[in-house]
Amino acid sequence: MSEEELNKDNIDDLLNGVDPINSGIEIPSEPSEAPGFETSAAQDPAAVRTAAASARIGSYQLGREPTVPSDQMPALELAIARFTNLFAPQLRAIALRPIEITRNPPKILRYSEFLEQQTQPSYTGIVSLTPLQGEGLLCFSSTLLMLIVDHLYGGQGRLAMTEQDRRCSASVRRIADRLLKALIGSFSQAVQPLVPIDMELLRQEEELALVRLVQPADYVLLIELSAALGEESHSISLCLPYLAVEPIRSKLQDSKTAEGPLNHRRWMDLLLDQVKMAEVELVADLATAQSTLSTLASLKVGDFLELNLQKSLIAKISNVPVMTCGYGLSNGRYAIRVHDFMMTQEPSVKASNHVQ
Repeated sequence: MSEEELNKDNIDDLLNGVDPINSGIEIPSEPSEAPGFETSAAQDPAAVRTAAASARIGSYQLGREPTVPSDQMPALELAIARFTNLFAPQLRAIALRPIEITRNPPKILRYSEFLEQQTQPSYTGIVSLTPLQGEGLLCFSSTLLMLIVDHLYGGQGRLAMTEQDRRCSASVRRIADRLLKALIGSFSQAVQPLVPIDMELLRQEEELALVRLVQPADYVLLIELSAALGEESHSISLCLPYLAVEPIRSKLQDSKTAEGPLNHRRWMDLLLDQVKMAEVELVADLATAQSTLSTLASLKVGDFLELNLQKSLIAKISNVPVMTCGYGLSNGRYAIRVHDFMMTQEPSVKASNHVQ
């Protein structure tokens, strides 16, 4: 700032306004850099930092799209694998046909792109995502639905869709309802280790274009399966608003959850089979007798030792009591009769972290 003081004429010009044409003040045609910036910056270091920070600050657009991360979601991919394994046998039971189900990697795309990728006509179900906000969309090809109906009614699976076949009858809607409920139950059970989602079917739609899940420019999370029935592969899609999934994104990206121990039924069954086949040594004290060394030294052939028979015996494995037994006979030989197992059946506090 200049150190010259304002005189009376300058103050009058500021109060009354200055005409740049008549006052002789030259106005530059193009904005030029302030020549006094270097001088003032050299005198005030704080001004240098302020000016540099102002130069780095860009203009903010209110309608700018948020940046959607494209990070990997290993926990979600593992949940999709469980979802596929749970839904495949239910779909085969509904269609009464061997149907091969394959899964695709999850995608994050715009809702308009999702609509363009879906085959038409399609059958759609709107579901709730409690406790998440918003609603989800389950969508599968109407051709897949009609092929399943054709198989159930004794057809050969050679169905050609026409415009008149778009309206579904009551029986077709019942089969579609079974498919939607199987999808809902399988997905809810698959994501249970990550976050408990209570999905409920709100309504059904036969036209995907009539469904307004989010705005066309908004992002959605797409989980897609492929069902091979007939000569073609048909898609089964689960579309979730990205804003609804955002609160649990950290759980979906948690690699420890994906690699940690999970309650996998097949793995537990194999472990139980291996445990049952393990060989152990069972030891039971049939009787006891007290004696001294002099008595044992004086024993002769044909002498007897009196044994104290007990009312119940304790069978042990590695000195661990496992069952209570009694005396018995088996094939003319002395044996022990099992009365009860001593292993407790009450779940402990730590039982949730171990295989039961």
